[in-house]
Amino acid sequence: MSRRAWLPMLGALVLAAAVLRTTFFVGLIGWDDVEYRESSARLLAGDLVPGSLFGMRWGLTLPLAAVQAVAGGGERATAVVPLAYSLGAIVLAFALGRRLAGERAGLVAAAVLTILPLDVLAATDVHADLAASVFLALAAYLALRGEAAWPRGLHWFGLAGVSLAVATLTKESSLALALVLVAWAVRRGWPIRAGAAIVLGGVLVLAADMAWLRWATGDWLYRFSAAVTALHRQHMLMLEPSYTWTLDYLGLLLNPAGGRFAELAGIFYLVLAATAIALRARTPGIREVVVWWGALLAALSLAPHDLSFTRPLFFHFPRTLQPLVVPFALTVGLGFVAVRRTRVAPVVLVGFALVCGIGLWAAHFDYRQWAAVARQAAPVIARAPEGVAIVADPTSAALLRSLLPARRASIVTTDAGAPVGAALVLRDPLFLASAVHHRRPVSADVLTPPARWERIAVFERATRPRLRAWMRDEPPATPAETATLWRAGAGDRRAGVAELVR
Repeated sequence: MSRRAWLPMLGALVLAAAVLRTTFFVGLIGWDDVEYRESSARLLAGDLVPGSLFGMRWGLTLPLAAVQAVAGGGERATAVVPLAYSLGAIVLAFALGRRLAGERAGLVAAAVLTILPLDVLAATDVHADLAASVFLALAAYLALRGEAAWPRGLHWFGLAGVSLAVATLTKESSLALALVLVAWAVRRGWPIRAGAAIVLGGVLVLAADMAWLRWATGDWLYRFSAAVTALHRQHMLMLEPSYTWTLDYLGLLLNPAGGRFAELAGIFYLVLAATAIALRARTPGIREVVVWWGALLAALSLAPHDLSFTRPLFFHFPRTLQPLVVPFALTVGLGFVAVRRTRVAPVVLVGFALVCGIGLWAAHFDYRQWAAVARQAAPVIARAPEGVAIVADPTSAALLRSLLPARRASIVTTDAGAPVGAALVLRDPLFLASAVHHRRPVSADVLTPPARWERIAVFERATRPRLRAWMRDEPPATPAETATLWRAGAGDRRAGVAELVR
């Protein structure tokens, strides 16, 4: 296929992806995304000592800090970073498919990535998984580029090692790709010098990271210190001990009734079918791609938090499967090449697109509900007089600081105890329950507002309509407990506070 044929098609896919991702904008959720924003803001302000793992995932925090320096820390400006990564992943998927089996495979892989709900939503959400997955795909591409250019491709292998190291510093589980590259080296007969170049490139990046942390903190191994890992360890130890967590990802990929299936749109079924077809047709590159996603899926599923093997290394959310998205899309592309002379493949892809559309609508609705209360409360709180404290659970407080940057100094968390003096208290039962579960102190007054407090606003999270309930003419689901905004403090009405609801 000539460049005149595939280049406009790739450009159209990237444009469609940009439109789709901005249309289904996610923005703030209130969990890790806020931590990454805050870590980047502290780095930009000159605080060079990261307080947790969030601050040291350089593939995300450094671009976020650069964007914040230019355009501020608003949620739309911040979304530029994951959006750029997502669009870059589409181009990489095409480049990998083209190198393995031709332009047709690359275009199908790019098309799959364009519409997959997990990738669409990740493009305007802030998490390290997307950034790490792009560096992993880049490492794979650079290694294949080095193979094609050998013996003058040694520098490509070195850059592959650099990309792998950056991915590992961005999300620690990315190191599993090293196993994939070893398998590729054996199968494809890479020279020993190529492997040495990969190792050298990775070691240089890791050494630079250690030297920087030694200068900033005085500790070469600060990344592994208790000061950095304590928060993550605390969260993981809250999980109930079991051995079933090793099946979590297979459940997410295969179980339509699992609750998070919409984000993945059943792509694993398509991947398994494409794998069987491509293996039977001996499509070039299929074995390498299967080793890629197979090794990563095994590593993600089996990596334990400790030697007791009763808890995973990381939470098993759909977004943590992001490193599999590019190899999944490539597998579908290679399978499409194997059956391109039949009418089955286009029909299957159209059906997959319909499933993705439904899944995207459902998952986007759910994503937006996390910050729904903070978004409703922000304009009400913005009308409060200066000097009035705003008290909220840690998650809601972090959301409000992002939505109301001018009032950051007056927003405090419930950890500080009961409100003293004039204050507005945002009581969100969903996030309060989370704070209690994570053993964060919450005063009795916030849990059960006293009679002397004045309720001035009520906020609700909408309930997503259920297709099955609509078909059966069932009553709508009971909405979650409403959130409320209260005025606490002295008996007199603080000037202007009573006008908030007008």
